[in-house]
Amino acid sequence: MRVDDAITRMLDGERLYIKDWHLALRTQSDFYNTPAIFFDDWMNDYYSRHTDDDFRFVYAGSASTFTGLHRDVYRSYSWSANIVGKKRWVLFPPHTERYLRKEPDNPASEIVYDVRHVDRKTFKDFDKAEKDSIVIIQEAGQIIFIPSGWYHQVENIDNCISINHNWSNSNCLLDMYSSMKEEYLAVESSVMDIKDILPNKGEWYEVVNDLFAKSSGWNWITFFAMLTTALENTDQDHRPDKKITERKIKLVAAYFREEYKDMIDSDDRLCNKINQLS
Repeated sequence: MRVDDAITRMLDGERLYIKDWHLALRTQSDFYNTPAIFFDDWMNDYYSRHTDDDFRFVYAGSASTFTGLHRDVYRSYSWSANIVGKKRWVLFPPHTERYLRKEPDNPASEIVYDVRHVDRKTFKDFDKAEKDSIVIIQEAGQIIFIPSGWYHQVENIDNCISINHNWSNSNCLLDMYSSMKEEYLAVESSVMDIKDILPNKGEWYEVVNDLFAKSSGWNWITFFAMLTTALENTDQDHRPDKKITERKIKLVAAYFREEYKDMIDSDDRLCNKINQLS
């Protein structure tokens, strides 16, 4: 559906929600300024330099439309500036994640989708998560910051327009690395039945990383390319001391080298990326 068609239908009273609209990328114009506190943005810095994609979005929705409960991609941060209307946010800190699941001890189990209407017989521990939740009413002209790993649901109380970024930097790097490992292991487990029919480890890692990229949008090459770009631009304003940034990046590279030595040895591109960061 075209955006102008969606807007016409919304003005006619239809409840619609335009999500993940890459307006800044499409127009190539600076119609807003990112607040200085969010300048240290490794994801959008890398994507703007090396791809035709980004993590900057405009959302426009009718009153009572909503985004279901979720955690941002790879435990990145996010910020959302409300331009028009009023939103209701419900946030859950990371330690409540297990209580949001149908099976609390199964990290792959179904998560509650709409916290306004929860089947308490199915999600038996939801009460434990709910007692630690935070509800925020966001007015027009206000910006909200979502920390790494926080689940959140957003409802448009009025007709709303907002600008949203997913972003990351050295402060959430270890959380992102842990999330990447979880996603990679999930993909690996899903195709474990074909591992023995592949001729060598190199082909196995190639297959898994290809599926990893297709299912998640990233793979290890992308992740470490982002870190390389960040390391090359440590003079950026509003960033911690260069030594702190370098230390955290080198730490993640060392963890990866220890945990995935066979993968590194079988992939020259990945090996080169890790060597650049070590």
